[in-house]
Amino acid sequence: MNILLVDDEVAVIQILKKAVCWEELGINEVFTAYNAQEAKRIVTQESIQIIISDIEMPQENGISFLTWVQEEYPDIVNIILTGFPDFNYAKDAISIGVFKFLLKPIVFKELKAVVEEAVQNIREEQKREEQRRYGEYYEENRGKTEKIFYRDLLSEEILPFADYMDKEIVRRGMQKEELELDNLVLLPLTGKESKADKGSVFYFALENVAEELFPETVMLEYNGDMIWLVKKGKQKEDIEEMSRVFLGKVSRYLKYELYAYYTKDLRLEEAAQRYRMLKEVSRQYFRKGQRIYYGDPWTGSIMEEALSGNGRSGAGNELIRSLREYLEQHYNESINRKDVEELVHMNQDYLNRSFKCATGYTLMEYVQHFRILKAKEYLADMQKSISEIGGLVGYESPPYFSKIFKKCTGITPAEYRSSLSESGRCT
Repeated sequence: MNILLVDDEVAVIQILKKAVCWEELGINEVFTAYNAQEAKRIVTQESIQIIISDIEMPQENGISFLTWVQEEYPDIVNIILTGFPDFNYAKDAISIGVFKFLLKPIVFKELKAVVEEAVQNIREEQKREEQRRYGEYYEENRGKTEKIFYRDLLSEEILPFADYMDKEIVRRGMQKEELELDNLVLLPLTGKESKADKGSVFYFALENVAEELFPETVMLEYNGDMIWLVKKGKQKEDIEEMSRVFLGKVSRYLKYELYAYYTKDLRLEEAAQRYRMLKEVSRQYFRKGQRIYYGDPWTGSIMEEALSGNGRSGAGNELIRSLREYLEQHYNESINRKDVEELVHMNQDYLNRSFKCATGYTLMEYVQHFRILKAKEYLADMQKSISEIGGLVGYESPPYFSKIFKKCTGITPAEYRSSLSESGRCT
């Protein structure tokens, strides 16, 4: 965010520029001008968000200059600084929408408070504008936008926590009630289709059939699988019938048997985990003659198998939930396997096996994954340095943080931040 200081007194400009720590107030660059004409040139050529202008200046006074600014650049926040507490000036200032009216001699505490308030107002307005633009885009491209959201959800580009998810939904200009799901149906394709079937044309054909049959369902090709995301109103019997109809329609075109696995009573923040569990179910459970599986009971069987050695099958879900909460609360600390084992009273083999069945990650993979997700969140804040962010997520060595980040994402933290800047997602 940039500010322009306008005053015909050189001393005032120098004092303002040097006596205030503008960076602490959220200001990146300070421009200066000694008359209205010079100020207009800067406003025209540079990106200015805030102007602090004197009123009494030769040739053209501050009121005239700020009237021009209001007409040509209405988003700029204007602040008047003057040594003449004239009531008529105050009326003129109000009429052209001046944000604040400050008097000389300058009270720096008051000046800083006014600039901080202006910066906050600008950020809030930018956020509202972003939400408005996302909202308009969402209404015009609802199907495409929802698919992007759900794909980000399954890949955990959107963190799987209710508070974060709610903020992301608002940021994208979407409505949570319009995104809520009842069911997820997995039709695993990877490793089964022939070479001739591979590629987008094959997935596109399957998607077209599904969308023609079930237009109210969101269809995704993700990670080599076909996924149906079914919104409110479908019961278990409805999902089985939908799967049966679809499999019957496409079976004549396939060189192999296609199976469907589904889960119900789904919450948005559980979508990625449920998908991974269905993926595991699809690897372990299928029988000749049965092509449609309700995955939730099989999910329980996988968990029971993983935990059977310790007699903890009944407490499996609670155990994994508690363990996840512990890792998510302590992700930025040095996490010792032995400490975790003692916490849940399980040895390392059983612990890793049960945890991976439930989440798709080993303990250390999960910590690393969560750290990178949090790092992505921090990287959107331009006020934080990359080294600082590495420390916040548990990596004291900046080079090691960059190495791990690139290993997990394919790009460096700096490259990721640059991509956010280009898309306008940095704050």
